[in-house]
Amino acid sequence: MIAHQSVLDLTSAEGLAEALGLNPGDVASVRVSSMASSERASLIFLDVEYADAAITLPTRLVLKQKPPRRAGAEPPLGTDAEFYVRFAGKLPSPPVVRCLAARDASDTSPGYVLLEDLSDSHVGPVRDEDLDAGQAVDALACIHAARWESEERLTWPRGNPSERLIRSHVLWVSAHVPDFFDAAGDRLGADARRLYERLCSAGVRPWQGLLDGRALTLVHGDPHIGNFLVPRAPGGVVYLIDWDRWRADVGARDLAFMMLAWPPDRRRLLEQSLLRRYLDRLDTLGVRGYDWNACWTDYRICWVRNLTIPVTRFVQGRSDAWDALGSVLTAVRDLGGEELL
Repeated sequence: MIAHQSVLDLTSAEGLAEALGLNPGDVASVRVSSMASSERASLIFLDVEYADAAITLPTRLVLKQKPPRRAGAEPPLGTDAEFYVRFAGKLPSPPVVRCLAARDASDTSPGYVLLEDLSDSHVGPVRDEDLDAGQAVDALACIHAARWESEERLTWPRGNPSERLIRSHVLWVSAHVPDFFDAAGDRLGADARRLYERLCSAGVRPWQGLLDGRALTLVHGDPHIGNFLVPRAPGGVVYLIDWDRWRADVGARDLAFMMLAWPPDRRRLLEQSLLRRYLDRLDTLGVRGYDWNACWTDYRICWVRNLTIPVTRFVQGRSDAWDALGSVLTAVRDLGGEELL
């Protein structure tokens, strides 16, 4: 995979050929079929014709571009582009979309990821019910098994969690809890407020598993409904996209986050069967020494850690902070999470 430093026009035949590592003239034409954009990134869908019939690269590509970093801004800890540069050739596809080229944004040029366009075969689900939860768990297990307790994680931007970083995170959350309490009003009863106070005084205890390395793996970090692609036809498999929050963590963290937006009744109905499916999938893929008790405990602790999510979203000004709050409080109560603090 090529990660160039010069500014390329990937919508031109010449620029695309260079990004793909092809010879000049190997790309006969590039046509922009559609575009979409948000504050975070733009998507440009490309139809490509190659001059040489022997070239077997995809003819439909999607170019994801991010704006240049603000002058003086610190580089982010882990990005979509860095994920693909590090792992695209080492992780199974599916569930990782095939990446042809990637480069991080700099102060002077946009970053980009050039991926195979799966629009013909896959679509982003509109509702959680449109995503087969079992297939989603299979996809996560596939990624987790590929880097289970890998020593390589020590080189990842978020690959070796330290007590100092965890304490810093807890202090940050604690500093914003008073304003969070004020804004929450009647949404937070006395018991819930005491739960947050216990979390803030628990130190690193809910994050202790990150310090010993047990069951740490590569996690997606943000596996909500919008970051899955589901097959249009029956029998297909799902893909995971948008890897901006990848890091090392326990695999159960992805599962607990995936269920964050679910109604409590759905979570209660499915969580244990999905966790057992997850364990079975890990075992099939060669992970040993991780049993039900360890997985269930990790999952429960991850819901306790999810208590920080509503606070973070509140600070970010996100309206979904309060939906997340209700989901997390219910799950922590259902799972006996307070005893883990």
